[in-house]
Amino acid sequence: MNDVLTIKDLHFAYEKKEILCSVDLNIKKKDFFVLTGDNGSGKSTLLKCILGFLEPQIGDVKLNTDKIGYIPQTGLTSLKDFPASVYEVVAMRLEKTNFFNINSKPIQKAVKSALEKVGIEDLRKKRISDLSGGQIQRVLIARELVSKIDFLILDEPTTGLDQKSIQSLLTLLKSLNEEGMTIGMVSHYIDDVKDSASHIYRLKNTHLVEVNYESV
Repeated sequence: MNDVLTIKDLHFAYEKKEILCSVDLNIKKKDFFVLTGDNGSGKSTLLKCILGFLEPQIGDVKLNTDKIGYIPQTGLTSLKDFPASVYEVVAMRLEKTNFFNINSKPIQKAVKSALEKVGIEDLRKKRISDLSGGQIQRVLIARELVSKIDFLILDEPTTGLDQKSIQSLLTLLKSLNEEGMTIGMVSHYIDDVKDSASHIYRLKNTHLVEVNYESV
């Protein structure tokens, strides 16, 4: 089966305020899809429904993989002052990592592979607080990759980054996608992602529609 995610007739409301109405979405393996829309349009809410953090009042969300990585909108700020090294942050994502085995050969090998994939293996001993925003985003991605995921979801990963860092991050995501990973992300910057995304969807007035970038 090539479908990774299928959403049918999803409705979600906070108390009496409808946020999402009649949302349909079909994502296949190796898709790179982007959700856009105004602030408060429901983008993060839709992601949380996909991930199972929120339960829609009506409709179905079907995921055909459990190998999902998620980087929330607060991921960057939550790590900025974290008193740990790049290696430690990535290693602790592994389910069986603890204080006693964090430097074991299997864990070192897994972390090295993840860091190399995002191009920051040379930063493994650096403290998180010493990194730039773009470098921290790569740490966050490596932290998910170490768990051998095949579907990566990012909520506004380019927020707070300069243009050079945004382009570098998108180049990395495009590379991961070309290697076979399904990627979904929220972004306001359609001009930046239009060359990477296979599908762009816009949330407006509670409804989701697929658009081409010229009409966004």
